[in-house]
Amino acid sequence: KGFVTVKIQSDHGIIGLIAVDKSQRGQGIGKKLILEVEHYLKGLRIMNLKVPTQLSNLKACKFYESLGFQKESLTYIYHINKL
Repeated sequence: KGFVTVKIQSDHGIIGLIAVDKSQRGQGIGKKLILEVEHYLKGLRIMNLKVPTQLSNLKACKFYESLGFQKESLTYIYHINKL
């Protein structure tokens, strides 16, 4: 069990969320979801897919890299907590 969201820009898709039920992880469901998004985008003649994620999320970075994704750019977002 899992799901993925994708936003379509003019020339590329952007993964929004991807999640797989904890009890189902490690069975290739995440990979199948990404492949399904790629197939969907190809049907729309969109050949590029981007995935924003945080570098500190090592598991996600490793997952995306295992599917052939490469770092394209880094954006630093700072959280300020002021009471």
